[in-house]
Amino acid sequence: MIGLFCVGAIFLLLYYILFLNHNYFVKRGVPHHKAVPILGNAAPYVLQKRHISEVLQELCDAFPKHGFFGYFDFWCPVYMVKDVELVKKICIKDFNHFVNHRTQFSAEHDPLFANSLFSMNDSRWRNMRSVLSPAFTGTWNDDDLAAQCTVFLFAGFETVATLTSFMAHELAINSTVQAKLRAEVDATGAKLNGRRPTYEIIQEMTYLDMVVTETLRKWPPVPFLDRRCTKPYLLEDLDGSSVQLQPGDSIWIPTTAIMRNPKYFPQPEKFDPERFSVENRGTIDPNAFISFGVGPRNCIGSRFALMETKTTFFYLLSRFTIESGPKTQHPLEIKTSSITMQAKNGFWVRFRKRS
Repeated sequence: MIGLFCVGAIFLLLYYILFLNHNYFVKRGVPHHKAVPILGNAAPYVLQKRHISEVLQELCDAFPKHGFFGYFDFWCPVYMVKDVELVKKICIKDFNHFVNHRTQFSAEHDPLFANSLFSMNDSRWRNMRSVLSPAFTGTWNDDDLAAQCTVFLFAGFETVATLTSFMAHELAINSTVQAKLRAEVDATGAKLNGRRPTYEIIQEMTYLDMVVTETLRKWPPVPFLDRRCTKPYLLEDLDGSSVQLQPGDSIWIPTTAIMRNPKYFPQPEKFDPERFSVENRGTIDPNAFISFGVGPRNCIGSRFALMETKTTFFYLLSRFTIESGPKTQHPLEIKTSSITMQAKNGFWVRFRKRS
C-alpha cells in the first residue's frame, strides 16, 4: 500500500513538473510555440543541436507581426521582446519597471558574483554604478571592490577575446575591407611618426570604428539581454493587444536576432562596415544596435573593450596582413554547447609579416 502511494506521488510530481506553466501563455493570450516538457523551447540548444542564438532567431522569425512572444526557458516563462521600439520602452523610457537582471546569486555561497555590479539590484546597483562609472574610485568595502574586479576581469577578457577573434576572421576573408583598414592604420602611423597612439588618435580612426562596430553587430558577445519586472507593467504588442506583467516576470531581448533582422540591417549576413559610415549611420535606428546592451543598465566596460580591441588591431595591422588558411572555416559554424558566440572548430587565420 505504501509502495503504491509512493508510485502515485512520484507520478503526480512528474506530471506537475512536465506540465508546470503549460498553459501560462495561453491564459494570457500571448503568441508562443509549443514547448517540449521540461526543456521548454530551448530543447535544440540543450541537446546541443543548435546554438541558442539560432534557436531564438528562428522563433523571432516565426512571429513577424508581433513585437514579443512567449518563450519557455525550461519550464520558466519568459517574454521575448524583439521589436526595437518596445526594447527602447523597457530599457530606457520605462526603465524603473525593469531595473534588475533575472539572474540571482547567493551572497552566502557566491559572494563575488552576488556582490558584482551585474547581480546587484535596485538602489544598491544605482549606487555602485555611479561610483564605478568615472573609474575605480570611492570608499566602497573590500568585498565589493573584489567582486567588481573579478567580474570586470572575466567579462572583459571574454568579450575582447571573442570580438578580436571574429574581427580577425572577417578581415581574413574580406580582403577589400582589410586593405582599406590597413591604409587608415598606415596613415595614422605616419602621422604619429614613431610616437605611441593616444586615446584621441585611436578615436579619430573612423574606418577602424566602422569595422569593429560591424563585427559586434554580426557577432554580438551575448545572444540575449535579460530584465526582470519590478513593478506592474502593461506590455503592448504591435497589433494592439497587451498583457499585464507582474513583479518577477522575465524579459529577454534577443540581440543576435534583432541585429540580423533585415528590417533594421539590410543584408544582415553580409559583413559590411559601410553601413556604419558617417553617411549611412543616420539610416540605422540606434536602438537596434545592442551588442553592449541598452539603457542605464548597459555594459559599463564597453568603452574600455572597444579601445583595447582597436589598439590591438592598430598594432597588428601595422606589422601583419591577416590571411585565410587551409583550416579557416567559412562560413563559420558556431559551437552549439556555448552560450556565447564561439567558433565550433576554433579560429584559424595566417599572419604574414609585412615588408
